[in-house]
Amino acid sequence: SMFCVGDHVSWHCPLDNSESRVQHMLMGEDPQLGNVETPNGLVQFVQIVGITSEELRATQHWNGVGVLDIIRRLPG
Repeated sequence: SMFCVGDHVSWHCPLDNSESRVQHMLMGEDPQLGNVETPNGLVQFVQIVGITSEELRATQHWNGVGVLDIIRRLPG
């Protein structure tokens, strides 16, 4: 399978086997690698972002890129 920016994966358990609320994945553009033009076409590097069930619902009802933009602007 190919993942694109904005795609999501419902995992339904903590990604690190802890008690974390981060239980799903959202694909974002990798901020360091970005996109690379090759002789065979464009390669877009994707970064996996862990998200909560609330953020997953927002992604499903709206869009992943919009949710990523909101997450990116939250204080750190």
